[in-house]
Amino acid sequence: MLDACGVRANVAKRTGYLVASGGGITIRPGSTAVLNGTVVEANAAVAEASDARGGGVHNSGTLRAHGSRLVGNAARSNAGNAQGGALDNQPGSDAPLTETVVEGNEAASDRGGAFGGGVSNAGTLTVH
Repeated sequence: MLDACGVRANVAKRTGYLVASGGGITIRPGSTAVLNGTVVEANAAVAEASDARGGGVHNSGTLRAHGSRLVGNAARSNAGNAQGGALDNQPGSDAPLTETVVEGNEAASDRGGAFGGGVSNAGTLTVH
């Protein structure tokens, strides 16, 4: 659990053909992360020759966020797809967001697709 914390200015970078994911936080399958009043800000997933996923958070498990902020994060790729500037919620994952702000995030790709500047969702996303 991250309670009233800040996760700021981190980078997950790949220069080869592997995916860059979770600039700020990566949640693995079967894992749970709880964010209470936490700011995930100015993080990036950057890929030079593949996909970039989840600049702020890459979720393959369960993310529970309450009263938190996902702001100013980015997923950027030079050659592949970019998805989920703030949050990339993978298939089979769960992300209930309560009173959580997702703002000013970006997904950008030079030669691939760009999906979900704020959130890219392929799992279960609940917003309250």
